[in-house]
Amino acid sequence: MGGCANPKTYLLLAAFSLTIVSSAMSGTIYVDDDAAGANDGSSWTDAFNYLQDALADANSAAKPVEIRVAHGIYTPDSNSAEPNGTGDRAATFQLINGIILKGGFAGFSEADPNARNIDAYETILSGDLHGNDRDVNDPNDIRDDPFRAENSYHVVTASDTDKTAVLDGFTIASGNANGRYNTHERLGGGMYTDSGGATVLSCKFRSNSAKRSGGGIHNSSSVLRLINCTFQANIAKRGGGMQNQTGDLTFINCTFRDNIATFGAGGMGIEDSNATLTDCAFSGNKAGYMVGGLHSINSNATLTNCILTGNVSFPSQMGMGGGIGGGLGISDGNVIVTECIFNGNSAVAGGGMFGYGSLTLNNCIFSGNSALSWGGGMDNWSRNVPAKINNCIFSGNSAGYMGGGIRNSEYYCSATLTNCTLIGNSAVYGGGGIYNEYKSSATLTNCILWGNTAARGPQVEMRKKESVTEVYYSCIEGGEDEIYDPYDGLIWGPGNIDADPCFIDTGYWDPNGTPDDANDDVWVDGDYHLLSGSPCIDTGDPNYIAGPNETDLDGRPRIIGGRIDMGAYEDSPTISAEIRIVPRTINLQSKGKWINAFLWLPKDYNVTDIDSSSVLLEDEIEPQWVWFDEEEQVAMVRFSREEVQDILTLGEVGLTITGQFTEGTVFEAKDVIIVINNGSRKSAKQEKTK
Repeated sequence: MGGCANPKTYLLLAAFSLTIVSSAMSGTIYVDDDAAGANDGSSWTDAFNYLQDALADANSAAKPVEIRVAHGIYTPDSNSAEPNGTGDRAATFQLINGIILKGGFAGFSEADPNARNIDAYETILSGDLHGNDRDVNDPNDIRDDPFRAENSYHVVTASDTDKTAVLDGFTIASGNANGRYNTHERLGGGMYTDSGGATVLSCKFRSNSAKRSGGGIHNSSSVLRLINCTFQANIAKRGGGMQNQTGDLTFINCTFRDNIATFGAGGMGIEDSNATLTDCAFSGNKAGYMVGGLHSINSNATLTNCILTGNVSFPSQMGMGGGIGGGLGISDGNVIVTECIFNGNSAVAGGGMFGYGSLTLNNCIFSGNSALSWGGGMDNWSRNVPAKINNCIFSGNSAGYMGGGIRNSEYYCSATLTNCTLIGNSAVYGGGGIYNEYKSSATLTNCILWGNTAARGPQVEMRKKESVTEVYYSCIEGGEDEIYDPYDGLIWGPGNIDADPCFIDTGYWDPNGTPDDANDDVWVDGDYHLLSGSPCIDTGDPNYIAGPNETDLDGRPRIIGGRIDMGAYEDSPTISAEIRIVPRTINLQSKGKWINAFLWLPKDYNVTDIDSSSVLLEDEIEPQWVWFDEEEQVAMVRFSREEVQDILTLGEVGLTITGQFTEGTVFEAKDVIIVINNGSRKSAKQEKTK
């Protein structure tokens, strides 16, 4: 579990919140483009054929109202009075306060018209007014395609609305905001909001374009909450997937994939806004000048448990100059990034990310990112406040010039690294691990720099005057000899060592079948937990005081063992516990609901110190509940029988339960049970699929 959120939670929360609203519904209106009844929206048989008719009817009704829309394609210029459409590009589906739009229903022609599956019964709100759009392989072809010249400026609009305007379970496609003048008709091809708000659930924004910004969505001065949404193959000058200005934003489990910005923010741009992103993904987005994935400008933003992979800000990819920040870009503001992964992003500078402003990175991984010039993992421009980098790993990042792992740019840019591991990063010229420019600085405490490579300063380079690097209680390969310091800017503090850190598995560069060509080598990541006996265990700063709820990269508490370790992972010894799983024999034909496990700890450990949220069966199954008997010193853990049986095979089966105490020590307990199924020797999974 390790502090990661369960995506199911967001589905349940969304369903629960809408259930509360629906229970007070004044009415439900039905829309099905194939319905042939009275077309008054009163039932699936008599459903409206046109969504605009349903919106007009709902707008005059007592709120709240739910509009259920069957699968099909609906254009904003069509209604019962204009069944063939008006061709008016300004026509749009305007969201309304107190009206919940829900797509993905089977509709009247199915046995259960209320059956809902947004993939099987795709409901498309389309800006393709003439129905003549062609499929394209590259979003670059969307904006200037003559067959899209008549498409809607905004398929959906949420201006002058609030969070009670709900859009749930639709695909929004083929908007084309290419107006002639510098107006809103150049913003938000899929959806446009201004001084409004909305709740958007399980929607897909696909193949929309904007001349100026926000191919999928342009948001201005609005409050938006998006859950389980996808932005794919949208394009704009700024914010290919989405562009936000002065908004208040919440994103949960949203995906931005293969969007393009010809200038900046391929996936999404956030400007002068407050934004929270949780469990989101940015992959394969591109920008021609600045930031392929997510660009935050003068905003307060938090990213938690997000993944940024394969994003590009690179002139050769887009045919134009620039190329700053592959995955993430921070331009002023206050940004906190926690438990995020940056992998395989690329740019001219700052392959994984670039940033200036107030920036904090906690428990993040930068792996396999690349920069044509400097800052393969990160290009740091933070001046007034040092970038704070805690419990992070930089591995296998590369730069064609300087700073394979991190570059601190010139003129007082600075970073503090605490309990970070930099391994296997490379730069052609200098600073394989870290490169400090003119008057820049870095402070390293409890860090490991190992296996980084460069022509000068494999671990650290300070090539120019007034550049400073301070090192305390850290493991540096080669010691001071692998730090290039021609101007005496190194402060070599106490507690530093030069000894193999003894990782469980060290990453390496695979020649990829061409040993004579290093340009196509592939980084194969390792496991940077410390082996027992590592010189980095209990050798960090003896005076270090962990902050409240501070954890290592695994989410385990700092400190274990009385003194902090070096590197991103705190060594956590595993103790053996005893379990007894009941029933002892599991019959796959049984209709029971539960599998119980009774757990006893060694002497001197208390069951009430177990972190119940950490308990797992076979590293994947979470318990339904955990109960403690402090007097008898036994814990009872209950699992779903159905979930357990899904992983079982017949015969004798060994099962392992793991968990940890609140102070971070890990325990493990094993038991063997018998699994039967009327004597059959087939696997449980085979048996269940018969």
